[in-house]
Amino acid sequence: EITVARRSDVVIAASATEGRELRRLGAKQIFVIPATYESVPAPSVSKIPQEPLRIVHFGQLSTHANAIGLRDYLDQVAPVLPSNWEFQVIGSFSGADAKLIDSLRKMGATLTGRVDDLAAILRPFDVAIIPYRHNTGERTKVAQLFNYSQVVVAHEKAVAGVSYTRSGENCFVL
Repeated sequence: EITVARRSDVVIAASATEGRELRRLGAKQIFVIPATYESVPAPSVSKIPQEPLRIVHFGQLSTHANAIGLRDYLDQVAPVLPSNWEFQVIGSFSGADAKLIDSLRKMGATLTGRVDDLAAILRPFDVAIIPYRHNTGERTKVAQLFNYSQVVVAHEKAVAGVSYTRSGENCFVL
Protein backbone atom coordinates (compact mmCIF):
# COMPACT_ATOMS: atom_id res chain seq x y z
CA GLU A 1 0.00 0.00 0.00
CA ILE A 2 2.73 2.45 0.91
CA THR A 3 4.55 1.94 -2.39
CA VAL A 4 1.36 2.20 -4.44
CA ALA A 5 0.20 5.31 -2.54
CA ARG A 6 3.53 7.07 -3.09
CA ARG A 7 3.89 6.12 -6.77
CA SER A 8 0.32 6.91 -7.86
CA ASP A 9 -0.56 10.29 -9.31
CA VAL A 10 -4.10 10.03 -7.92
CA VAL A 11 -5.68 7.73 -5.34
CA ILE A 12 -9.43 7.30 -4.84
CA ALA A 13 -10.67 6.48 -1.34
CA ALA A 14 -14.16 5.54 -0.14
CA SER A 15 -13.97 7.54 3.10
CA ALA A 16 -12.36 10.61 4.63
CA THR A 17 -10.64 8.32 7.13
CA GLU A 18 -9.07 6.28 4.34
CA GLY A 19 -8.09 9.50 2.57
CA ARG A 20 -6.27 10.79 5.67
CA GLU A 21 -4.48 7.45 6.05
CA LEU A 22 -3.41 7.46 2.40
CA ARG A 23 -2.11 11.03 2.77
CA ARG A 24 -0.13 9.91 5.83
CA LEU A 25 1.33 7.09 3.73
CA GLY A 26 2.54 9.60 1.14
CA ALA A 27 -0.17 9.74 -1.55
CA LYS A 28 0.13 12.93 -3.62
CA GLN A 29 -3.47 13.58 -4.60
CA ILE A 30 -6.53 11.90 -3.08
CA PHE A 31 -10.18 12.05 -4.07
CA VAL A 32 -12.77 10.79 -1.60
CA ILE A 33 -15.84 9.33 -3.30
CA PRO A 34 -18.23 7.82 -0.72
CA ALA A 35 -20.22 4.71 -1.50
CA THR A 36 -23.75 5.44 -2.65
CA TYR A 37 -26.93 3.47 -3.14
CA GLU A 38 -29.80 3.71 -5.57
CA SER A 39 -32.49 6.00 -4.19
CA VAL A 40 -35.73 4.55 -2.95
CA PRO A 41 -39.06 6.38 -3.21
CA ALA A 42 -39.73 8.88 -0.44
CA PRO A 43 -41.80 7.30 2.32
CA SER A 44 -45.42 8.16 2.83
CA VAL A 45 -45.44 9.50 6.34
CA SER A 46 -48.43 9.41 8.62
CA LYS A 47 -49.02 12.23 11.08
CA ILE A 48 -49.65 9.54 13.68
CA PRO A 49 -46.40 8.18 15.13
CA GLN A 50 -45.80 4.52 14.51
CA GLU A 51 -46.09 2.57 17.72
CA PRO A 52 -44.28 1.10 19.40
CA LEU A 53 -41.03 2.92 18.82
CA ARG A 54 -38.56 0.62 17.15
CA ILE A 55 -34.79 0.65 17.41
CA VAL A 56 -32.92 -1.13 14.64
CA HIS A 57 -29.35 -2.30 14.23
CA PHE A 58 -28.24 -3.03 10.69
CA GLY A 59 -25.18 -5.22 10.06
CA GLN A 60 -23.68 -8.68 10.34
CA LEU A 61 -23.29 -9.84 13.92
CA SER A 62 -20.09 -11.72 13.14
CA THR A 63 -18.33 -8.41 12.38
CA HIS A 64 -16.13 -7.36 15.31
CA ALA A 65 -17.32 -3.72 15.45
CA ASN A 66 -20.98 -4.79 15.31
CA ALA A 67 -20.52 -7.34 18.11
CA ILE A 68 -18.71 -4.89 20.42
CA GLY A 69 -21.24 -2.14 19.72
CA LEU A 70 -24.19 -4.41 20.42
CA ARG A 71 -22.66 -5.68 23.66
CA ASP A 72 -22.20 -2.06 24.78
CA TYR A 73 -25.80 -1.30 23.78
CA LEU A 74 -27.10 -4.30 25.74
CA ASP A 75 -25.03 -3.44 28.82
CA GLN A 76 -25.41 0.34 28.92
CA VAL A 77 -28.45 1.48 26.94
CA ALA A 78 -31.10 -1.24 26.71
CA PRO A 79 -31.61 -1.51 30.50
CA VAL A 80 -32.76 2.13 30.77
CA LEU A 81 -35.16 2.15 27.77
CA PRO A 82 -38.93 1.66 28.09
CA SER A 83 -39.82 -2.02 27.93
CA ASN A 84 -42.44 -1.53 25.21
CA TRP A 85 -39.86 -0.33 22.63
CA GLU A 86 -38.97 -2.93 20.04
CA PHE A 87 -35.41 -3.84 19.10
CA GLN A 88 -34.76 -5.36 15.70
CA VAL A 89 -31.40 -6.67 14.50
CA ILE A 90 -31.17 -6.82 10.71
CA GLY A 91 -28.30 -8.77 9.21
CA SER A 92 -26.73 -12.18 9.15
CA PHE A 93 -25.96 -13.72 12.51
CA SER A 94 -24.19 -16.73 11.01
CA GLY A 95 -20.87 -17.19 12.80
CA ALA A 96 -21.76 -14.68 15.53
CA ASP A 97 -20.86 -15.22 19.17
CA ALA A 98 -23.49 -17.51 20.72
CA LYS A 99 -23.52 -15.50 23.98
CA LEU A 100 -24.34 -12.31 22.06
CA ILE A 101 -27.19 -14.03 20.20
CA ASP A 102 -28.51 -15.43 23.47
CA SER A 103 -28.33 -11.99 25.17
CA LEU A 104 -30.20 -10.37 22.27
CA ARG A 105 -32.93 -13.01 22.38
CA LYS A 106 -33.26 -12.75 26.17
CA MET A 107 -33.86 -8.99 25.93
CA GLY A 108 -36.58 -9.62 23.33
CA ALA A 109 -34.76 -8.55 20.19
CA THR A 110 -36.09 -9.72 16.85
CA LEU A 111 -33.26 -11.22 14.78
CA THR A 112 -34.35 -11.02 11.16
CA GLY A 113 -31.22 -12.38 9.54
CA ARG A 114 -30.24 -11.11 6.11
CA VAL A 115 -32.96 -9.05 4.42
CA ASP A 116 -32.86 -8.45 0.66
CA ASP A 117 -35.66 -5.88 0.53
CA LEU A 118 -35.05 -3.35 3.31
CA ALA A 119 -38.16 -1.39 2.29
CA ALA A 120 -40.24 -4.35 3.43
CA ILE A 121 -38.85 -4.21 6.96
CA LEU A 122 -37.68 -0.65 7.75
CA ARG A 123 -40.36 1.84 8.73
CA PRO A 124 -39.73 5.54 8.15
CA PHE A 125 -38.27 7.12 11.26
CA ASP A 126 -37.25 3.94 13.02
CA VAL A 127 -34.24 4.75 15.22
CA ALA A 128 -31.15 3.14 13.70
CA ILE A 129 -28.22 2.80 16.08
CA ILE A 130 -24.52 2.66 15.20
CA PRO A 131 -22.96 2.11 18.64
CA TYR A 132 -19.34 1.46 17.64
CA ARG A 133 -16.60 3.17 19.62
CA HIS A 134 -13.95 2.88 16.89
CA ASN A 135 -13.39 4.75 13.65
CA THR A 136 -13.25 2.03 11.02
CA GLY A 137 -13.72 4.33 8.04
CA GLU A 138 -16.72 4.82 5.80
CA ARG A 139 -19.93 3.43 7.19
CA THR A 140 -21.74 2.52 4.00
CA LYS A 141 -24.75 1.63 6.13
CA VAL A 142 -25.26 5.35 6.94
CA ALA A 143 -26.14 6.13 3.32
CA GLN A 144 -28.50 3.15 3.25
CA LEU A 145 -30.16 4.16 6.51
CA PHE A 146 -30.63 7.74 5.28
CA ASN A 147 -32.02 6.34 2.04
CA TYR A 148 -34.74 4.54 4.04
CA SER A 149 -35.59 7.59 6.22
CA GLN A 150 -34.12 6.18 9.41
CA VAL A 151 -33.26 8.37 12.39
CA VAL A 152 -29.55 7.63 12.82
CA VAL A 153 -28.06 7.73 16.33
CA ALA A 154 -24.33 7.00 16.39
CA HIS A 155 -21.26 7.18 18.56
CA GLU A 156 -19.01 9.98 17.31
CA LYS A 157 -16.22 7.57 16.36
CA ALA A 158 -18.62 5.34 14.44
CA VAL A 159 -19.27 8.12 11.92
CA ALA A 160 -15.90 9.88 12.07
CA GLY A 161 -15.12 8.70 8.54
CA VAL A 162 -18.51 9.72 7.12
CA SER A 163 -18.16 13.24 5.72
CA TYR A 164 -21.87 13.88 5.19
CA THR A 165 -23.14 13.35 8.75
CA ARG A 166 -24.17 16.51 10.61
CA SER A 167 -25.24 15.98 14.21
CA GLY A 168 -28.57 17.65 14.88
CA GLU A 169 -29.26 18.09 11.14
CA ASN A 170 -29.37 14.62 9.58
CA CYS A 171 -28.40 12.39 12.53
CA PHE A 172 -27.63 12.44 16.25
CA VAL A 173 -24.00 11.91 17.17
CA LEU A 174 -23.23 11.09 20.79
